[in-house]
Amino acid sequence: MQQLFVQLLEERYFNRLPEALVLKFATESADFVRFWLVHCMRSMVSERELAIALFFSAEWELEELASLKSFWSSYVAMEDIQQEQEQELKATFCQFVPWLKTISPSHEDAICVFSALWFFEHRSTSVGKQLQSAMLLYSQLPMSLFDDIKSFSLPHLRPITVYGHQGKGSVERGIRNNMHYPTPIPNDNLAMACIERVIAKFAGVKLAFAEPIVVLRYEPGQFYQWHYDAIHAYTAEIQAELERFGQRFKTAILYLNDDFEGGETEFKAPYIQVKPETATILVFDNTDQAGKPIPSSLHRGCEVTAGQKWVCTQWFRDKPFWLRAGLFG
Repeated sequence: MQQLFVQLLEERYFNRLPEALVLKFATESADFVRFWLVHCMRSMVSERELAIALFFSAEWELEELASLKSFWSSYVAMEDIQQEQEQELKATFCQFVPWLKTISPSHEDAICVFSALWFFEHRSTSVGKQLQSAMLLYSQLPMSLFDDIKSFSLPHLRPITVYGHQGKGSVERGIRNNMHYPTPIPNDNLAMACIERVIAKFAGVKLAFAEPIVVLRYEPGQFYQWHYDAIHAYTAEIQAELERFGQRFKTAILYLNDDFEGGETEFKAPYIQVKPETATILVFDNTDQAGKPIPSSLHRGCEVTAGQKWVCTQWFRDKPFWLRAGLFG
């Protein structure tokens, strides 16, 4: 299904994907709808496409729809939505899905998720504190979501390779020695997709500009030395990548746990030390308006001395990523 979805996104990129084909897949395959629904969570899709994907999820009575309702309705406090606003969102959903004639309990779940996501995208997420050149934000995401991410990522973790300045084939030793899982896009992990949407919202950046999220694990003795997240084009290959995908202008780090020792995130000048707290998101800029690296973004992940440190890192580029697009125009 992943390969099919990449093919469809490529066709969409070149404006060659008819909506009728997407609807045909959705009518014939629950697996397609499941993949589509997860993709909608992590991508810049229109409200119309989201509503239609949710509708087909209800038609197929997917378990993922119930999971989304459980998460989003509690996360955004649906009781805060006024009844008049709720009715307007329901009417909007039905307008996007004109073939919906009878509303079943599953359709009610779909409308609930649609409304919750609208409310989430339009509310303020400014709860946090300013740390000079960075912001520490309180996501209030549940621990159960982090447990799902860690369990899913564990078998995919691999040692990180830092490529050297001598070009292809060279490796830098002693800069970092932890494990990571660079997630592929698209994929069908619902928990990961929800986290990506939340991180982008807290970072104040549209999902279209988000790189695939990276899950990182640090064990005792593991670290990441002083570095910039902005990409330095010291080879022609890297310069070509920057021209195609853009510079990493912002970083967001979500701390999945805090039951470990060491592992602080530190900025060099001005000096800032951030002790990880579960569910907080550290956000900072890497470049200025001219695209030049900001000196104060120089940072490191201190050595973990006991336990395991888990984080999700989301980098944002200054050009949109085509795999974050929807299937509809």
